Amino acid sequence: MTFYNDILIRFGHQVSTTLKGISKSYTQLATQRNRRIFLLRCKHLGVYPTFLGLNVNHMNFAGTCLENRFNDIILKTKLSLLNLSITQATKNINTINKNQQDQINIIKRSLPNDIVNQFLYLENKKYEKLYNKIKRKHINKLTKLTTKNNKTNNSHKLNLDWIDNISDTIIPSDVAEILSYGPNFSLEITNEYELPVIEYISSIETVINNKSDDEKNIIRSEITNVITNHKTKLKHKNIKTNNFQKNIKQKLGYAKKFIKDNPQIIVLKPDKSNKTVVMNKIDYNNKIENLLNDTNTYKKLKSDPTNIFEKKNNAFVKKILNNKEISTIDAKKLTIHNSIPPKIYGLPKIHKNDIPLRPIVSCIQSPFYNLSKYLSNCLSNITRKNEYYIKDSFSFKDFIDTLVIPDNYKLLSLDVVSLYTNIPNILVQKILSEKWNLIKDHTTMSKTNFIEAVTLTLSNNYFQYETSFYQQIDGCAMGSPISSTIAQLVMEYLEESVIEGSNLEFLFFKRYVDDCLMAVPENQTIKVLDLFNSFNEKLQFTIEIEDNNNINFLDMTLTRNHKTHKIVTQWYTKPTWSGRYLNYMSCHPKKQKLSVIVGLVDRALYLTSPALRPQSLNKVKDTLTKNNFKIKDIDRIIKQRTFKMYNKLQIKHKNLTEAEDRFVALPYTSGLSEKIAYILRKHGVRTCHKSQNKLNSMFTPLKSKTPTVKQSNVVYSIPCSCSKTYIGMTSQLLKNRINGHKYQSGASTALHKHERETSHTFCYNNTKILNKDKNIHKLAIKEMIEIKRDKNSINDRSDVGKLGQIYNSIIL
Repeated sequence: MTFYNDILIRFGHQVSTTLKGISKSYTQLATQRNRRIFLLRCKHLGVYPTFLGLNVNHMNFAGTCLENRFNDIILKTKLSLLNLSITQATKNINTINKNQQDQINIIKRSLPNDIVNQFLYLENKKYEKLYNKIKRKHINKLTKLTTKNNKTNNSHKLNLDWIDNISDTIIPSDVAEILSYGPNFSLEITNEYELPVIEYISSIETVINNKSDDEKNIIRSEITNVITNHKTKLKHKNIKTNNFQKNIKQKLGYAKKFIKDNPQIIVLKPDKSNKTVVMNKIDYNNKIENLLNDTNTYKKLKSDPTNIFEKKNNAFVKKILNNKEISTIDAKKLTIHNSIPPKIYGLPKIHKNDIPLRPIVSCIQSPFYNLSKYLSNCLSNITRKNEYYIKDSFSFKDFIDTLVIPDNYKLLSLDVVSLYTNIPNILVQKILSEKWNLIKDHTTMSKTNFIEAVTLTLSNNYFQYETSFYQQIDGCAMGSPISSTIAQLVMEYLEESVIEGSNLEFLFFKRYVDDCLMAVPENQTIKVLDLFNSFNEKLQFTIEIEDNNNINFLDMTLTRNHKTHKIVTQWYTKPTWSGRYLNYMSCHPKKQKLSVIVGLVDRALYLTSPALRPQSLNKVKDTLTKNNFKIKDIDRIIKQRTFKMYNKLQIKHKNLTEAEDRFVALPYTSGLSEKIAYILRKHGVRTCHKSQNKLNSMFTPLKSKTPTVKQSNVVYSIPCSCSKTYIGMTSQLLKNRINGHKYQSGASTALHKHERETSHTFCYNNTKILNKDKNIHKLAIKEMIEIKRDKNSINDRSDVGKLGQIYNSIIL
């Protein structure tokens, strides 16, 4: 006799039916609970169950924009259906639970306790077995869905135009996808410990230093409150992250591990293209070494000349100060005591055969950097003023629209071969001497000392590559503050000498940096190249003549209309153009994202003749949709910018008072930065946001690393043998500050006080850098915060006296 027949005979039909209902409810619970978990995991992973498949294969759309819009609608519909299914599953579980509990209460009143307990025990066993069986099925189903989704989505997400793998290593699709978004793609902060609290506090404290104590405390309280609330949300996972960002974070760990496990490759940006390049490390090293072996351009130095050049710079500054040619304030700015050698690195020219490298020299904090910047500011006052110079593509468009080109004239462009490294220093001195009457109004230095200063910066162009040092024989280093100004000065002098001194008939001549465009009679085109190349043997040009009435200049294609003798223009992108811009899914302020649309739309409208604008705007739409921008935003801004262009609207700029005209740059955190900006705006401080948590950590650092002891503007910690630490800050080289601690035993710092009182020894070789900042006020705030945070710090509490106590809840 079965269990239910026995119950039927002994206790009646109603009790037997109730027991069967309870058994059935356990089966339903196992199914519905697994279903709900399965649906939630589908939503989390961004995949959709097959039962949500919509039969829309018969619908085809022409053009990327419509197709992307259609796909967006389908995905939104699927997500809505998925959410409804999750809600229904939840309701089913609640209903089954309630009915089951009611039925269990009934049998407890109708059956002996031992029968009830035995029945529920067996049903729970059966439930667990069935639950695990359904669970395994759903796991397999989810695996298949995820695999299928990756296969279909990789072709959409992985844009092959955004990454060039020129190495011998095969890059997995997930790694290639991460790299394809570029170094500026910013990830959302999902962990409370990732919040840049130190940066927020140090920046805000610096910008509110002129306010009253009461107003400072109001600002501090409000800032602390919003940061605390945001940290709480992060802690309890109450902040939503879009599926795109989740997808990136899921793949990021694997991508980082792949890069780490493959040291034979490097990841970098190319020259003249917003792409990601993966190349063999040995190829990069060979190419840059071949470049440095060019003895006509570079010579190898026996040792690091940084200290020698620093003394030369400071001696020259002292000389012109003694001559009263500069003020004491300027002399202090130009004197340097924490210089480091410039660093060279190369960017691959992927558009050229053999992919050579363009040399870039990072001169920041080099011995002549400040002097170079000062001279550049002086010379920039006399450049970019002649009739041949064009400011940008928009001003050139205004000019070319007014021009009439006769049939017997040809358009041609000239380009200088390696302008920066081929500028002769002797030529620069000659130009400065001849133009002194213009220069003298913008400097207090004498002619002799000014030319000496420029010669000093140009003739000491040196740099470090790995452990070796090189000096550039002639020209300007690409990366030095004075380079672009000197290049501009030389090109203007060349124009005035060649064009105004020749008998060629130039209809017009326009130049942007080293790109020149002109119209000359057809029978004089060959003479033009010879004329410019004869100016100086080191400055040589290449020429391009219009082909089939077309020529490209800057970011426009110029087409001659022989009927009207006018130029028709269209927005042009070079073959190296990748179409990668700031991705809409990147964690940036929405205003910055929308400004990308505005910039592209304006180029398409203003640089294109009216008849060709629809074509250019379609190109803008296709480009932006590839970067995940929303069609509705693109269409809205196109409408706004078109209306503005045709109606010539005048934009009214807000007049800022002195109190409002204060700015602070803060790291951007979605949902928090907007609240901080609102608080500061109430107190007359405007905020601009800078991205953080970017993918640039995936890209290979190309510059030689500066040793810890040669870094400056840092907050540092020195450990003691007793496990305590001393925290300090310095704007000089860290090694100099450490030597000060070592050998100034009588100093009154907390470090020396601790040494005297305890006879302990500090481990100077284990000094660590905790934080950095070029702003000395921000650096001091960061030091205070680090001291407060470190429970083992031996620093006197007076070191943090100026830091508001209100911040304690978010610092500690």
